[in-house]
Amino acid sequence: MGAGAAGVVALLWAWGHPAAFEPYSTSKVGMDRAPVGQTIYIGMTFEGLADTRQVTIRDVTVHGVPQGTEADFDYLLCTVNPGQGGVGLAFEEDLADSCASLDPAKGADMTLGKQQLLLAITPTQPGQVLVHGLDVSYTDGWRTGTQHVGLVARVGKTPDK
Repeated sequence: MGAGAAGVVALLWAWGHPAAFEPYSTSKVGMDRAPVGQTIYIGMTFEGLADTRQVTIRDVTVHGVPQGTEADFDYLLCTVNPGQGGVGLAFEEDLADSCASLDPAKGADMTLGKQQLLLAITPTQPGQVLVHGLDVSYTDGWRTGTQHVGLVARVGKTPDK
């Protein structure tokens, strides 16, 4: 392959593989208490980074959810209150401490470093909900693609047998 062709391949790869977010981590966050119908919010990206460019979130889906998981998922952008840390794991009544506003993530422009992508998990049955991060499809300038982000999140626990 000539140098010109290699350059085109590299450009196409870079175009389809943006990396605006911190990569997926096998770090874990979780809680045993997961009342059916009560939403738990988990931060899947980090705020406070020096990078403050905007990316457009096209789609978000949970990654690695076991078959038969009984929960509803939603994806929100938290505009972090100045001087506060972002959301680690929280119930709705605790979000106002960290978030000046909450907006749907899909289709939104996200300001890196000032906003945080949250996963909202609402269990629909007793038991454990386990998520291995999120797949975020987004546009970053001229680049567009999907990135696996976040961490391992667990709410609830497996019932004793």
